[in-house]
Amino acid sequence: MLSRSETIYSTVHYGMSAVSIGVEGINKTLQVVKTGSKVALKSTRHVVGQAHKMLSDMRMPYSEHYKEKEKRQMRLVHDRCKATIGHIPELLLMDEKFTKPKAQVQANDLNSTTWEGKLNSVSSSSILRDNCCAIINHTCKYQFHRQERREGCGYPNDPTNLVLIELRHWICDRLAREHKYTREFLEETKARLCYVQHLLGKGIFPSGRTSQITMRHTLFMVGMQLEECIKKIRRRLDSSTTHELICNLTKSLKSVVTPTIRYLWISWRNTKEEEATIPCTIPEFRAWCRAREAMGTSDSACLLLRDVLLSPGIFALYPDLGGEPRTTTSFLISNNSSKLQEGRHSTTREEKSSQEDKDWIDVEEFTVPRPGSLDDGREYFKLPRLARGVLSHFLSKRGALDAYAELHEKLKVLGELILALKSAESPSAQGGQILLVHAVGGVLNELLREIEGALNEMSQLMSTVKRISDGKFAQWTATCGEAEETWRDNYTDAIAIKQEVDKTIEKVREPLYTLAGHLQHGLREQKANLHRGLEGFVKIAQAACKKSRKHRRTPIAPVAPPPLPPLHPLRLQLESEPSIRYSTGTTVVLSSID
Repeated sequence: MLSRSETIYSTVHYGMSAVSIGVEGINKTLQVVKTGSKVALKSTRHVVGQAHKMLSDMRMPYSEHYKEKEKRQMRLVHDRCKATIGHIPELLLMDEKFTKPKAQVQANDLNSTTWEGKLNSVSSSSILRDNCCAIINHTCKYQFHRQERREGCGYPNDPTNLVLIELRHWICDRLAREHKYTREFLEETKARLCYVQHLLGKGIFPSGRTSQITMRHTLFMVGMQLEECIKKIRRRLDSSTTHELICNLTKSLKSVVTPTIRYLWISWRNTKEEEATIPCTIPEFRAWCRAREAMGTSDSACLLLRDVLLSPGIFALYPDLGGEPRTTTSFLISNNSSKLQEGRHSTTREEKSSQEDKDWIDVEEFTVPRPGSLDDGREYFKLPRLARGVLSHFLSKRGALDAYAELHEKLKVLGELILALKSAESPSAQGGQILLVHAVGGVLNELLREIEGALNEMSQLMSTVKRISDGKFAQWTATCGEAEETWRDNYTDAIAIKQEVDKTIEKVREPLYTLAGHLQHGLREQKANLHRGLEGFVKIAQAACKKSRKHRRTPIAPVAPPPLPPLHPLRLQLESEPSIRYSTGTTVVLSSID
């Protein structure tokens, strides 16, 4: 808000301006009455029109409502915002009647110390920090001189001040604090530059006549700093190595695997697991499956999940602490528990030691297929004497089992693709990023397309499983069977896990598209720049050498390498030590080898 002295001055200035215009209008009117001149009448009308326009554009200092000129300015600013940055910032919003801004300008908003303090909290490692400081200084300096004027000092909430305050907020909160220089951030900065350049257009902030530091000059300096920021961001993007992008994408893809495993484990399960025994990590899920096999309580869903956990790609990404996967043959418990106990107690100590990998063998053996022995995961649900692990309704519903089993297979494929991408980390870290484009760029692009396709197919399959589950969840009530009630409890947790998987897949798309764009544009530009730089180096070096040879007066003798010292074998005489002898009695003489 204005100070008391500024308010008094502005009020007096407003009144004197109105009086002076009124006196001039009265004099012109008297001249018309006395002379009857048409020229004087036209001049009077011009003066009256100017007086009306001036008074309509001036507002009392204590008023927060805009006059017509300020409304026109703010409408133009809103149009430029929509055309460039795509939205109107919150600080520039007006009330419903478009009479005054919604934002309240505080005294600190016009104080340069406030903004310098905000920038001091920004890390000095930011490559844009100096440019942000320059923008803050330019805008605060202009507003300080504007407040010091006797005329045209403006109002705290006028469009000029609000535009600069909002710009400083974006500089301090966004531009200065960003450390992930992505293509999206580059486009955002370019949009801001376009917005500032549009504000330089005629009719929004006209050139002032009371000071050399004007709003247009300030915006021009801001635009120059933003251009420097854009150049720095582009250089950082170009210098981003393929190794960093591949590592980021691999890390993001691995974050998809664990929640997807959790979803497959619980989405259709009709048995309840104790809270303390619920697995969380991939090795824990693998141990859970092995424990079920060891106890002979494996079901079809467990074996289907086991194949995913022991697949080459998933196991390489999430190995066990022991190293290699164990693929022991398992047996199911028969109904004859007495024979089971008898068989277990009658086993001799030698037999127990020879059967360490098998907890016990039932009298009536039933061999479970080894991991990967069935090409079609649906076959697990057709094996006799094997519990299903999921509700029979989903197995009988057309297309449900297909989507459920296919989702497991897609996760195996994703593991293989992630492992293939991970294998590119080492060559890309050894200076091979240019070769990745020149030699195997097509293969890497194909790998990225396959990863994107696998993620899309997984999303579609999970949506199919969810749609089928949601339909049955709405039909069943609390009066359903025990298995159905257990599944309802499990599926409540599965809904939250599904949302987590969807969010994780969406987060993967950013590094995926960034790497793809880097391969298509960034590295090709680097390669072209490298060729141009090498060609320039060759030309300059050859010209310099030619000029040096031309101005050489005496030939330079070739420099001979320094002579090597003569080789003298050294014999170590171990006089104080007894001679070392072999059992044959031969004395061993030690000598050094140069």
